[in-house]
Amino acid sequence: MDGVDLAYCEFTKSTSGWQVELKQTHCVAYSDQWLSRLVHLPEQSAEIFAKAHVYYGKYLGQMVKKFIEEYELQPDLIASHGQTVFHAPKQGYTVQIGHGAEIAASTGITTVCDLRTTDVALGGQGAPIVPLGEKELFPDYNCFINIGGITNISFHQADQVIAYDVCMGNILLDYFAEEMNLPFDDGGKLAKSGSIIPSLLDRLNQNQYVKQDPPKSLHAADVVSETLQLLQDDDVIPDVLRTLVEHISHQIATTLDANNTAEVMITGGGAFNSFLIEKIKSKTKAAIVIPEQQIIEYKEALIIAFLGLQRILKKPNVLSSVTGASRDSINGAVYL
Repeated sequence: MDGVDLAYCEFTKSTSGWQVELKQTHCVAYSDQWLSRLVHLPEQSAEIFAKAHVYYGKYLGQMVKKFIEEYELQPDLIASHGQTVFHAPKQGYTVQIGHGAEIAASTGITTVCDLRTTDVALGGQGAPIVPLGEKELFPDYNCFINIGGITNISFHQADQVIAYDVCMGNILLDYFAEEMNLPFDDGGKLAKSGSIIPSLLDRLNQNQYVKQDPPKSLHAADVVSETLQLLQDDDVIPDVLRTLVEHISHQIATTLDANNTAEVMITGGGAFNSFLIEKIKSKTKAAIVIPEQQIIEYKEALIIAFLGLQRILKKPNVLSSVTGASRDSINGAVYL
């Protein structure tokens, strides 16, 4: 919910596989108006939802057009993930707004969007969708963690890829930092100043979700509401943050060690939380690799671009071994 990541990528296919060059990147923070719209959209009427889907697509289209013009870019294709509003794969639906027709109309460039629903229709979780891109674009690694709003992990085995959401991520760390009038907990300093709340940590670690076998996925709004219900009136924010960091690091380390992981690449905003990374390192035998800043911030954006390219090439872009769907699938609606 912090903004929209834009990445201009060039993909080249050779006999040795895919190579990618991340040529230009930019992040556009949400205005207060758009942030409020998106936060409250799940509670609105069907008509307001339909308008938001179109207006957000127009907003994205104008944003992309400005990005193209400012940096004098010449893209062949736009791939847009959109903003997730609902994610309930067990009930058979997931919804990301941002109408691709509006993006294509604003830019005059073919646009791919709606990258999850075919997988859900085939019985899958519709998440995570980045493992195919990891497999093709980062072949030197066989384990990846992205600490974004939600923490997800992927293991690349010889015959298949296994990936799933591990636990909460920045969605809650940022939520409580904002309660202290901070956009985020810079370096985890606020969490480091707090003390663990044993009863809260125990309830977090005993959550039914963390005990489920994959495939599985989380919806950010559910994570926030369920966690808030666990808090006591006298819990102070530094202590809550310290407990959340302990929970996240424990779940990540436990998952890594249970799979005998030798090395893992960590990306997403959580990679900049030095206290969180320190706690993960202290709990696992795996070597932690933090890549260059541009990859940390824009890895998911460049992979969305790759998934859009695969859609245009009519190649599977979501893996059933990850999501639990009945088969690998080609996801994405195309607007010419």
